[in-house]
Amino acid sequence: MSDSAYDDNWEGTGMRMRDWMRLPMAEKLRRAIAEQSNAMRPVLRRAFNREPRL
Repeated sequence: MSDSAYDDNWEGTGMRMRDWMRLPMAEKLRRAIAEQSNAMRPVLRRAFNREPRL
């Protein structure tokens, strides 16, 4: 059983919890928005039949 503070992929962020907590809120938001945009690309591509400009 690993301590979540030392888990190298905390909550799917790809980093340790304490490192994530040290990031400024703007960087956390930028990463979250980029992740959502990438997740939506295949859906938008099918809907508009082209590569979306995000």
